[in-house]
Amino acid sequence: MHYDAWSQAYDYIFPLKDQTLAFLKRAFKRGRLCDLGCGSGSYAIALAERGWFVDAYDLSENLIDLARKKSYEGLSVNFNQADIRDFSAEDAYDGIYTIGNTLVHLDSHASVKKVLKSMYNALKPHGTGVIQIINYDRIINHNVKQLPTIEHAPFKMERHYHLNDDKIAFTTILHHQGSTKTNTIDLLPLKKTDLITYLKDVGFQEIKCYGGFDHKPFQKDTSIPLIVEFKR
Repeated sequence: MHYDAWSQAYDYIFPLKDQTLAFLKRAFKRGRLCDLGCGSGSYAIALAERGWFVDAYDLSENLIDLARKKSYEGLSVNFNQADIRDFSAEDAYDGIYTIGNTLVHLDSHASVKKVLKSMYNALKPHGTGVIQIINYDRIINHNVKQLPTIEHAPFKMERHYHLNDDKIAFTTILHHQGSTKTNTIDLLPLKKTDLITYLKDVGFQEIKCYGGFDHKPFQKDTSIPLIVEFKR
């Protein structure tokens, strides 16, 4: 998704959540982390403030600019404007994560598998990975057409889904002080079984699935997110 058009609203719509941060802190050992699809950098900065070294990537130039402005001298975080499909590293990281539904913004299952393979290569042996996406089993099986509206003054964002063959048309309507901005993009409705298969295919092990960052069990028909933790 191209977030440049409403980057000024990003931290209102997607504020840092303590539960998400706690999950990441628990998942990763001390060392070097990689954040793929970092948005405005809130989690990368928070983890760097707690002792990790973080390399963070996002496609949006505006969001990377915002992340750099939020960072400060002495903080061990590097922000890079890049397409995660081009990400490449070898045995470089103790942990790697892609949250915020980033993975389904890729254009195909082949692209997902390519990024997962890059994540595998980038992790050190026994390193940990974390992925969070929307639970698309629930979306498809129950024909869910709208996600809950997000409202954090002075912004409100509606989120609508329309299943269209092998993609989902994702429309956001951002409201701010009487004006609206509408944007539609295609998402890849990546189901749990496909994601787990791809993770195993590239070599990941000890794969665990959760229905929230509170570690509650994943339920295909009711969980809103799908969170997967795994080891190289």
